[in-house]
Amino acid sequence: MHKTAGVPLNEVAESAAEVILSTVPNSDSLSRTKRLLSMAIQTLLEDDQVHTILGIEELFRNDQFRNRVIAKVKDPYVKRFWKNVQLQDKEFKEEVEPILNRLDPLLKNPAMRWLLPVGMDVGRSPV
Repeated sequence: MHKTAGVPLNEVAESAAEVILSTVPNSDSLSRTKRLLSMAIQTLLEDDQVHTILGIEELFRNDQFRNRVIAKVKDPYVKRFWKNVQLQDKEFKEEVEPILNRLDPLLKNPAMRWLLPVGMDVGRSPV
């Protein structure tokens, strides 16, 4: 994944989420999972630094990283999403786990981390 001139970041994020979640049968919980994953990807794409898919897990688990990246977000809808989400809420954590479970095989494989960058430049660290 990467930023493409003229393509809205929300479209890139939604497409990436669909690819990652493509093997899961449709359900209401899948819709919520896709929304969370889309928001995470769009948030990373809006940062002025480049990220690989490792950044998705960091965004959900690392408060300092998340706060730094969210501070760079310009889209008011995405900013409002992060402002309103209850990150410490048990229900939120339960919704994030399926995303992290789907990403786990990709994150474990170093080649896949570099194959699926979020706006990644060669030579940058994979986070």
